[in-house]
Amino acid sequence: MSIFSSMKKDKKVAAADAPKAGNVDKRFILYSTPLGWHSGMQQADGTLSDLQSGEDVPVEAEGWQRSRDVFKAAVVANAKSIAQAKSISLLLDDFSVQVMDNKPAALTAVSGATARQFGIQLLNVKDVSYGYADLPPVAGQAKKKNSDGVFAFVDAQRMREYLALLDKDGIKVTDAVPKEYLMIQRALHSGEPVYGGFQMSGHTSTLVLVNHGAGIVQVRKIPVGFLTLAKAIAAKLEVTTHNAIQVMAQKNLVADVVPMAANDMENAVLIKGKSLQYQALQPPLTRLLDDVKEFLAFFTFQKVAGVPKQLELFGAFGRVAGLADWLSRNSGVPVVVCEKTMLELFVGMQQPVACNLLKGAESNLLTIGRTRFFYTEDKGFISDQELSIRNQGTVTRTETQHSASGAGPSHTRKRPDRPGQRQRREKKEAPDVGQKLSALWARLHTGKPTGTNDPVVDEEQGKDRFFFALFLLIVSILLYWGYDVNAQMTKQYMSNAASYLQTSTENDQLLKQLHGQETSAQKMGAALDTSKIFWSEKFLALAKNMNEHLWLTDVHLAEDERSVAGVQVKSKTMVIEGHVLPSTDGHVQIIAEYIDNLLRDTQWFMSDFRDVTFQGAEIEGDATDTSGDPQIHFVLRALYDKNKRIETDKKEGESAPAGLGTMLQNTEKHNKDLENVLRGKKDN
Repeated sequence: MSIFSSMKKDKKVAAADAPKAGNVDKRFILYSTPLGWHSGMQQADGTLSDLQSGEDVPVEAEGWQRSRDVFKAAVVANAKSIAQAKSISLLLDDFSVQVMDNKPAALTAVSGATARQFGIQLLNVKDVSYGYADLPPVAGQAKKKNSDGVFAFVDAQRMREYLALLDKDGIKVTDAVPKEYLMIQRALHSGEPVYGGFQMSGHTSTLVLVNHGAGIVQVRKIPVGFLTLAKAIAAKLEVTTHNAIQVMAQKNLVADVVPMAANDMENAVLIKGKSLQYQALQPPLTRLLDDVKEFLAFFTFQKVAGVPKQLELFGAFGRVAGLADWLSRNSGVPVVVCEKTMLELFVGMQQPVACNLLKGAESNLLTIGRTRFFYTEDKGFISDQELSIRNQGTVTRTETQHSASGAGPSHTRKRPDRPGQRQRREKKEAPDVGQKLSALWARLHTGKPTGTNDPVVDEEQGKDRFFFALFLLIVSILLYWGYDVNAQMTKQYMSNAASYLQTSTENDQLLKQLHGQETSAQKMGAALDTSKIFWSEKFLALAKNMNEHLWLTDVHLAEDERSVAGVQVKSKTMVIEGHVLPSTDGHVQIIAEYIDNLLRDTQWFMSDFRDVTFQGAEIEGDATDTSGDPQIHFVLRALYDKNKRIETDKKEGESAPAGLGTMLQNTEKHNKDLENVLRGKKDN
């Protein structure tokens, strides 16, 4: 039994379950776009069944986040079909995928590593995966020395996220093809010397121009899409995006739109005089048309590749009433809507599909649990253990073929290697040290024969002993490091404990001193004069309870003389003068509310006053003079009571004067309440 077969029994997801490339029996096909998704199950006879779709998926995200949410919704909606499928094919409408021909010097007769490096610089990412497809020569033409071809580059991390959304079913994916390659295939079978395909997606539109005879393929991403138009109308008309989509489908809003530069003053004035939907659609449609004309001119004159006879439309062009006719009329190039959907075109492609974005990945694109899976052209995704064994088998077969191909005795006997040669060969053939430890452990327990004279077997056993010794060395280092860290932590703990005991002793001494000071403070508290008025407190209370419709002009203290039981008594009062704008009854209500607020403020204002009285109000200025607004001048008096605060303090604590700690707490609470009043906060 092989090592891999013994591991495979314990795996919930085995690499043997992965489909072979080109298998179409129960092939689940998913076409995902930023607008929605379409899916179906292809049977062995090529028919497509279980067709499902989801358009205008209600997600508010933009860019890649929106594409990922739509793809996730498609996976959830098709969970049953995905589980039943033997293989999965993905058709991706992703704005980040870059497609181009192999005409650039950096892509002419390159290796996989060079192509990946070119893609990394093109996309400005850490790692890429790419697909490649040859362009067959035109019928009747001789085959070129360097074949024409098409490259498609995608961020490897984005490809991993697509596959991760499929979870364990990601192992069934056999191909991932960009939607641009479908339009290129459409060009190869159209029979036209120059082909043009135009597809509208969510926030972008893709224009593909192909000259089959010259092997020229150019792709342009235009930042105007179906959602761009819908959201422009929704924002201008103040409706939902869903309603804007319905309006665009039912009513031709683009027929009268004239493309013009909005930065021109005269054009801006003309646009302002049009309807709201015209103002919303004019800028994005102008941008769309300008980019189309510019790219057609580039393809015709810079590439010298000719002008397409017509533009074939795909995607959401049919969902905007009148857009196809508007584009044909203003671009000068006839347009025709493709009769087949992208899903139907993808089903009709020859298997296995070329330009597969999974083929050009150097690292793993799928991870399930702790197992990494790598893509291969013949078996699809296989685990890293199987890939390692597969590579070792390839090396062994190659060495056997070299030994068998020798002629004469000098080739039948293996020459002893010099130390330098042996080290280089071991470095080349030895597996990566970072492989799974389970694979290494399995190799150590495969029961290889010992004591043989076979140098190959002895060499393999030597490698196993080396890796096992390295494993023991690493474990020993980790144990020593753990012991050292534990000793340091123990020493630090003992030091902290001693410091804590010392601090606790000092606190006990300070508490004894504080108790003596608190006793002295209690004696002093009895002699404190609590009849003082906190005038800053009163002014803050006046501001806190003031209505926004009145303002104060004067606040001062006065001594009034009044008769109490036939005796003339002098008392202090606070005189409050202010103004309020006149009305039929509103100014009286405002003044009354202000008096009521002061009377209710028992904590701050009324703590030193016995009552607040209204002393009258009068109109200042001529009410008939329209040059200025007359004002109501009013006067309030607050009667001071020096015994009120003392009585309140006695009610709150009859037992004894407050200690020092209680006084500090009360002072802190008092200051905090004052800060709340200053900041306009309400009392809890």
